[in-house]
Amino acid sequence: MELADFIERFSRQVLLEEIGIKGQLKLLKSRVAIIGCGATGSAVIEILARAGVGFLRIIDRDFVELSNLHRTHLFKTSDALENLPKAVACKQRLKEINELINVEHVVDSVSPDNIEELISDVDLVIDGTDNLETRLLINEACIALKKPWIMQGVERWYGMVKFIDPEKGSCLRCFIPSGYRQREENVCEILGIINVAVSLTTSIAATLALKYLLGLPVEEELFIVDTRNLSVDKVKLNKIQNCPACVQKVRIPREEG
Repeated sequence: MELADFIERFSRQVLLEEIGIKGQLKLLKSRVAIIGCGATGSAVIEILARAGVGFLRIIDRDFVELSNLHRTHLFKTSDALENLPKAVACKQRLKEINELINVEHVVDSVSPDNIEELISDVDLVIDGTDNLETRLLINEACIALKKPWIMQGVERWYGMVKFIDPEKGSCLRCFIPSGYRQREENVCEILGIINVAVSLTTSIAATLALKYLLGLPVEEELFIVDTRNLSVDKVKLNKIQNCPACVQKVRIPREEG
């Protein structure tokens, strides 16, 4: 693509004094890994791709289902009927949206054995998962590699988002009770979810991501989204002095296989 075409594509974005041509080129050089590309993951990925983030690695082991379509931004009915892997479907759409970027897909789940390799060469990790166990694994890997990440989750009308830089502030374990119990069931299947909760929550997550990649100050509070009452609250969470993860660097024992 010619420079003139590049500038035209992002012309409304580079008008912002916080971005400009320099910031746009910075985004083009940025690398992001998204673990899970269901509702939240696919929505954030689309925003980042349209904004011009140059490298996106999409990691997901699941396949598109009809029940996904009401709350996802990138999947089509044909993807579900063809039983297409979510990561593959996302990559196909993103290349149609922005041919300038490099999109890499990994059809696999993250584990203690592969997660550090999958995120070692990126600038930022984004959570698109639906379970606490995987988020805790992301948290541990990002602490080990000294990488920031963005946690997000949605259920029913509600969502939450937090930018986590364990080198500077609280990590996920700092605000997870020590006696937590992992839910066995899929939250969306049991409690349900409305698509506007996904859209509002992921817009906040994508904003935090873009601000970080541009080198702008990033809020580290926990954002709590309530789309039923149309409110967004911010809660400050302090780093726990004896946190087993970001202070003591103790990893949660996990069963092999």
